[in-house]
Amino acid sequence: DVLVQIAIANKKLDLGGMTTYVDLLQKAPTDKLIPHIVWQNLHPLLEDKADAFLAAVKKDGKTDHLGEFLPRVVDRILGSKKPQPEALASLYELVSKGERPNLDTARKILVALAARIQSGEIDAKTKAGIRKHLWPKLVVDRDKNSPVRVEVIVLGSLLADEKCLDVARLNAHLEVMPEATRMRFLEVLAAIKDEDALVI
Repeated sequence: DVLVQIAIANKKLDLGGMTTYVDLLQKAPTDKLIPHIVWQNLHPLLEDKADAFLAAVKKDGKTDHLGEFLPRVVDRILGSKKPQPEALASLYELVSKGERPNLDTARKILVALAARIQSGEIDAKTKAGIRKHLWPKLVVDRDKNSPVRVEVIVLGSLLADEKCLDVARLNAHLEVMPEATRMRFLEVLAAIKDEDALVI
């Protein structure tokens, strides 16, 4: 298959770099082999070229075909020696805003980010960068009935945002809330050892 050959040769022969990888994912969204090949070649480049990947996604202008891919990109960027909060913020904005927002992918990005923070893998400097660059883009979803509000509240609680903490504490004990949502809030409050979570 020609696309498979391009995916394999792109890194070595420089057949378009990041743009080619994004293009391949769009042309073969249901292919089982190409995403695997692309990821094996792409993820080392994300160590210090996340901005180039973001530029390629922006140029393509579509994210529907990247739904399962972008959370892994986020995880890889956060695992870099020098995480790039600015790139994460731009990536989230690209996915969640614009003419064709992909809120399911946006939610998955927030889940991946929260998991890293909750596990203690994110250092203080990176968390500060996330607060500075990404959090301002999320505040609007904290304060309205957004499809990603639960994950925004979870992330905000991990970042010590007082409004998010108040919402999490309240909703963790509301019986009208879905059980999964209540447990998610209780889980994150327990993770940060929030004493007020015990107050009903």
